[in-house]
Amino acid sequence: MTIDAVLTSLLRDLNYSCYYPDHSSRISSSYKVVEQDNNIVFKFLAPGIKKEDVDITFDRKKLIIKSTEDSGDKDFKINFNESISLYKSVDIDKSYASLNEGILTVTMPIDKSERTRKISFQ
Repeated sequence: MTIDAVLTSLLRDLNYSCYYPDHSSRISSSYKVVEQDNNIVFKFLAPGIKKEDVDITFDRKKLIIKSTEDSGDKDFKINFNESISLYKSVDIDKSYASLNEGILTVTMPIDKSERTRKISFQ
């Protein structure tokens, strides 16, 4: 099995993974999501990737992480496009990312102000 086949298989598995707050963490071959200190922390294995190679967005309780068009060394280019569903609201304004020694970490504080609202009829 080639390295490309292994990486493709790992990244395909990531597409079917979700974070569930009922469990202390969700672990996959390439990433890990844990809840700690009132934060949801996402760690992604990203060897050889630079900050400018990664696009991180958050939309409707979904963390989206993908590589940019010209990311990485062409011989060892890792393309990724991951979407992880989170079942708790996070404070997007206080969320931040770091990249250290090939590990991308996204820290998202849990939004404690989320509340249930009643919908009324018009």
